[in-house]
Amino acid sequence: MAKARSELVAIACNSTAHALDWGAEHEAAYGAGNYVALWRAADEHDAGVVCTLAAHTARVNCVRFARGTGDAILVSGDAGGTVRVWWQTDGAWQGALELGGHSGGVQAVDALWLDDLLVVATAATDGTVRVHELRRGIDALEAVAEPQEIALGTHTALDAQLVQLDGGALALALGTTDGRVRLFSRAGDAGSQFVAGPALTGHADWVTAVAWRRVEAGDVAAGGTATAHWRAGDTVLASAAQDGLVRLWHVQRAAGAGSDDALVAAEVALAASAEGKTAETTIGTTGAAQTLLVADTAYAVASDAVLAGHDAWVHSAAWDGTRLVTASSDGTALIWAADAAAGVWASAARLGAAQGLLGATLHRTVLVAHGVRGAVQRWRHVDGAWVEQPAPTGHSAAVRDVCWVGACALAVSADQSARLFAPWPRGNWRELARPQVHGYDLRAAAVIGSLEYVSAADEKVVRVFHAPRHYANACHALGLPDDSRSASELSTESAAGSTAAATAALPVLGLSNKAVALDATAADDPARRSLADAGTAPPPPGQVPLEAQLQRATLWPETDKLYGHAYDVYAVAVSHAGDLVASAARATAARFAGIRLHSLRGGGETPEPLAAHALTVTRLRFSPPGPGVAGDRFLLSVSRDRSWALFERQGDAYKLVRHRRAAHTRIVWDAAWAPDARFFATASRDRSVRLWPAPHVAADANAAPVTLAFPEPVTAVDLLPALLQDPPRYVLAAALESGRVFVLCAEVSSTLVPAAWSPAEIPRHMSHISAVHRLAWRASPADSAGTLADPSAPADGPAAPSTWLLASASDDHSLRITAVDL
Repeated sequence: MAKARSELVAIACNSTAHALDWGAEHEAAYGAGNYVALWRAADEHDAGVVCTLAAHTARVNCVRFARGTGDAILVSGDAGGTVRVWWQTDGAWQGALELGGHSGGVQAVDALWLDDLLVVATAATDGTVRVHELRRGIDALEAVAEPQEIALGTHTALDAQLVQLDGGALALALGTTDGRVRLFSRAGDAGSQFVAGPALTGHADWVTAVAWRRVEAGDVAAGGTATAHWRAGDTVLASAAQDGLVRLWHVQRAAGAGSDDALVAAEVALAASAEGKTAETTIGTTGAAQTLLVADTAYAVASDAVLAGHDAWVHSAAWDGTRLVTASSDGTALIWAADAAAGVWASAARLGAAQGLLGATLHRTVLVAHGVRGAVQRWRHVDGAWVEQPAPTGHSAAVRDVCWVGACALAVSADQSARLFAPWPRGNWRELARPQVHGYDLRAAAVIGSLEYVSAADEKVVRVFHAPRHYANACHALGLPDDSRSASELSTESAAGSTAAATAALPVLGLSNKAVALDATAADDPARRSLADAGTAPPPPGQVPLEAQLQRATLWPETDKLYGHAYDVYAVAVSHAGDLVASAARATAARFAGIRLHSLRGGGETPEPLAAHALTVTRLRFSPPGPGVAGDRFLLSVSRDRSWALFERQGDAYKLVRHRRAAHTRIVWDAAWAPDARFFATASRDRSVRLWPAPHVAADANAAPVTLAFPEPVTAVDLLPALLQDPPRYVLAAALESGRVFVLCAEVSSTLVPAAWSPAEIPRHMSHISAVHRLAWRASPADSAGTLADPSAPADGPAAPSTWLLASASDDHSLRITAVDL
């Protein structure tokens, strides 16, 4: 293997309020499973997630870029109580200094540079806030002093943010579950300790977000009378809460700093802090100011404005210059600005999302938000209007299977969706369709030709789907191979029948996608009426679908259901001829472990299931055509009972011809056929892949396998569906329980199964961090644009390395496509 490069990382944002933030270098970061995903959000033609940072061992709840004039720093906190600090070297993120101390999940983090001192605040569900001080060493960040811990008693902080006040003092604002905004202050010197200040009241529910802003000289006049009382150097704090309101608080240096009353209040606060208590004053909504003290400097804090515009909980607030953006469960992001003419704060823009929003951030002309189902959405201000643009998409739970539909990758997940990703002309990948949004966790999928697939979920049936007309037209517009013929056929079919459906719709409380012909009237077609009510329609061919379109307008019609199992279906496979579907269900006894064959040509299912195993069948594979052997001659099955079985097609039925009961010493997770069908591979928890000769080339049923040993349990395996040439070689990919992926090559030899395999590992930053459920090579090599290359094209001179695409689906929520030069 000469080299590998990442083509696609598809993963959703975590459904937590502070999981997304925007840095100063046009780069956004969001928590994605246990990863921190990085995305060039300011680039209109971005390639989606550019890389993932892996160090956390629990879900990343919050991310925040450091503010100030120091180096680029990213801080992330996870559900296990760990905080990690990342820094950049030569433009690449690295490091991951660990900050511990919390016994509960971290809900919010913040970081602020004070000259060369980095102050980091972390808030967790254990009811504490910890403040760390760091400095940049020769190669890494180093702690300056022991962290300070602020105990909040029976309440917790949902957000925390630091700011440097006029005069150099440092303030910390906490949004807490008692409905108050708690302020703490300290001097800006290293080693100083925060002491409790005022507690701001006015919200009627949990305060979910706080955001500071330093006032600049131009801000005062821009807002008219709404900001006329501000002065350069003042500070404004925004707080958002579950009461649906956003409040602004004005902080400025007060006259009479150092008076006797101020010093007495400061001494009370310091004494309470030393005793581990919180001395608080209260600020209401009347506008009366209270005092925040730092040494002999007093700051007046007063209520400034109340912003009402959301209809549900407000989860986030973030400043961009003088504009404030807030996100709410009502599915909107509001951009607030001071109206100079009216003299009040007003909503300058309301952006509607396809889901309830948990967070939003604004950077000049681009707004990015994330929602309750993990979707990331982006809007750009163009010619006076906000226009939604494509953003990274992906699954929000374990990705359990992936297969290739021509040039596109189809993935199914425990998040109950099937997503289809396609290469775009610019060389990046986008989600082209979301064929299935189900009510059960999806388990497996298999493709029938280039326009149909079957899926299995945590239910007793297998569902069959057919591509609607909009999908075939989109493939034709993108120039994807093998689909223009299908598009032409679909466009000329009769309006009757599922294959002529323009799209599909999912009825309310339904599980089956219903075909929709767009020329049907709403009165006659309830499914069409549902689609019309949603205000969505398939995008024009060649245009990247937006989130609302993916959710409602790119479904595929369900054309059939295949029955017969007593328990949830676990594995499916489709014959190469496209006429048979094999399926197996969860089983704890032999009578439930049978394999059922379903005819897709009207023959129904086989009268009796194929029996061999005693426990759940984990994988089914039909054999490919090879020299002297027809395609689909064998059906291979592997099982939790540590065995494999081979069924041979004899007439119209499959018969058991071989059964290796002790094939491995642990569970067998996966299996794959060599491209010439001379042997097959099995992958097991016993840390091995074993290669077995096929019956038509080895008469001895007890022939010893070739064993490939790995350092960890092997969870997925696949063999390249073609032989490499000059010299002829097999290529095998294997994935481990830790997420590592290996590619091995062996020359074709006179022996039944090659024994000499040369391994190479996909770089760790391109592979996974949790168990890989499936590996799938694309059927043909790819050209530089990511589309299928013509394997029959003549080559001039010695054969150059060919690039093949390997898709991998993992427990870490990510689908990855890696280009491998072989």
